[in-house]
Amino acid sequence: MAAQIAKPGELLLQGLRGTLVHEDLRELHMIPDGGLLMSRRVLLIEDNALARFAMLEILEDAGFEVEDASSGDQGIALHHKKPFELVVTDIVMPKKDGLDTIRELKEAFPSLPIIAVSGGGRNRDVDSLEAARKAGADRVLRKPFTRQELVEIVTSLLEG
Repeated sequence: MAAQIAKPGELLLQGLRGTLVHEDLRELHMIPDGGLLMSRRVLLIEDNALARFAMLEILEDAGFEVEDASSGDQGIALHHKKPFELVVTDIVMPKKDGLDTIRELKEAFPSLPIIAVSGGGRNRDVDSLEAARKAGADRVLRKPFTRQELVEIVTSLLEG
């Protein structure tokens, strides 16, 4: 059996979401006519460094140009400085949570597609994903999610 070489971050992702297989990633890059996805600018807002790194790697491996922020305030400042085509934001974050981040971004940029992600955080009794929809998120994604789910949702919003 031949040894496989992992690129930086691959082992981390392997532990979080299953094995990264380059053939699978090539399939995710493909669009119906057989071409590759063009690089699209995505802002990722996530306070958890490990989750942020995993999502960043998934999106970059799928061909997206990604910048990340560790807080809602930092993400909003980045978007005002150089607007992105789409935002992926966690909901449960210290200081400015994802709901306030979504509201503020939608108020300033009503057509900006936003994906809210959450694992429930400290208060699992509150449906934070439903609250995110009401705050203006275009799509929601419950953690844990697969690499394919994240890439498909980002792709569908950018192409739709």
